[in-house]
Amino acid sequence: MSSQTLKDKNTNKPKMGSGVIKILFFIFGFIVFFFYYNKQNQISFIGVFHYITRYENKIKALIQTTYPHNYPAVIVVVLGLAMGEVLTPINFLKAAIISWFPLTTCMIINVVTDWKEDAINGKNAFIHKYLTKNEMVVFYLLFVLISILLCINGNLYLQISVVSMILVGIFYSVFRFKDKLFLNYLCLGIGYGLLPPAIGLFSFTFELTYLNALMLFISGLFLFLGCQIKDFEDAKGDKKGSTLAHLPHSIKIYISYHFLFFAFLLLLIIQSFLPTKFIISFVVFPLFLVILYKLVKSKTKTELRSVHINHHLLTNITIGIFAVCFII
Repeated sequence: MSSQTLKDKNTNKPKMGSGVIKILFFIFGFIVFFFYYNKQNQISFIGVFHYITRYENKIKALIQTTYPHNYPAVIVVVLGLAMGEVLTPINFLKAAIISWFPLTTCMIINVVTDWKEDAINGKNAFIHKYLTKNEMVVFYLLFVLISILLCINGNLYLQISVVSMILVGIFYSVFRFKDKLFLNYLCLGIGYGLLPPAIGLFSFTFELTYLNALMLFISGLFLFLGCQIKDFEDAKGDKKGSTLAHLPHSIKIYISYHFLFFAFLLLLIIQSFLPTKFIISFVVFPLFLVILYKLVKSKTKTELRSVHINHHLLTNITIGIFAVCFII
C-alpha cells in the first residue's frame, strides 16, 4: 500500500494523537486536583514536591505492580504499527500509552485477587507495606476509566481490543483462569501476544487484512508458547518439587513445540500464506536452540531464571523481526 493511498484512507479517521494528549492533561489535572491542593485550596509546587517525597514509596509500589511484565508487551505494539504501515516514533508513543493502561489493569487486579495469599507467603511485600488493598482497587478503577477514555474516540476494533485486554485480566485473576493450565497460557498468549499488536494496528487504521489477522494469530501463538517457560523455572527451582505437578509437559515436549512452531511458519511461507521475506525470522531459530539447550542443562533457580529472561528477550526480538518483514 502506497503512502498516498494510506493517507487517503486515513483522512476521515479520528485523530488519536490529540485524544491521547487530552487524556494525559486530564490525568495530570486529576492528580493535581486530588492530591496537591494545600489547605488554602491553592496549588503549591513546593507542596507537590513534598507530596512526591512523602509518598515516594507508594508510587514505587504502584510501579512495581507493572514491572517488568508490562514493558515487553508494550513494545510488541511495534508489530501492529508495522502491519498498518504507520510505524513512527510518535505513533509508537501514542500506541504504547493506549496499550499500557489496560495492561496495567491486568497487573493490578492480579495483585488484588491474590492479596491474602501473597500476604501469607510474603510475596509482593513492598506493595503490601506501602499500599492497602482498597488503594489498589481505586487505582484499578482509575486505570480502567483511563483505558476507556483513551479508546473512546477510536474505531470499533480499537475499542474491542482495549476492552478485551481488561476482560482478559478479569478472567485470568478473578475467575482464576491462571489456575488452569491451558486457560492460563491462553490468557497470557492473548494478553501479551495478540492484543498489544492489535492495539498498535487499530490505533491508526480500520483495516484488518487477511495477512494482518494471520500475523496477530501467529504473534498470540508465539507468546502462548513462550510464556510456558516460566513454569520450568518454578518447578525445577522448587527443592521440594511441589510445583512439578503443575507442568503440562516435559522439557523435551516443550522443545518440540518450538520445532513445530517454526515448521508451521515455514509451511505458511511455502504455501504463500506469508510473503517469502518472512524467512528472515528463521535467523533466531539457532538462538532458540541454544537457549533450550541451556534449559535442559540448568540445575539452579538462578540458571533457570537466566534462561527464562533470555527466552523472553529473544521472543520479543522475533516479534521485532516480524515487524521488520512488514516494513521492507
